[in-house]
This record gives sequence, C-alpha cells and structure tokens, in this order.
Amino acid sequence: MKTEQLNLFIDSVLPEVVLQTYGNISLPSDEQIQQSMKKMMFMLESKQKWNMRNE
Repeated sequence: MKTEQLNLFIDSVLPEVVLQTYGNISLPSDEQIQQSMKKMMFMLESKQKWNMRNE
C-alpha cells in the first residue's frame, strides 16, 4: 500500500471510528471539574503536611 493510499484510508476511516466510539461520551461540567480540582488540591496539601510531619 502506498503512503498516499494509507493516508487517504486513515483520513476517511479513522474519524468515523473515533466518532462511533467516543461520540456519545459526555464531558464533565465546569462545576464537576472544579470539584475534582478542589479534591485533588486537598489531597496534595494533606500529603505535603503529612510528609513534613514525618521528616
């Protein structure tokens, strides 16, 4: 298969496969993202405090 044929195949088939596979996935809302960031920051801060106490 030539490179041009391969590129054409990828350009025509791949987007359809991606759309069928991931097209119905819902993304998190801004509020959910903010909640996750807060939880992550809390966990990081807690771990940092724990590490400082145990040094």
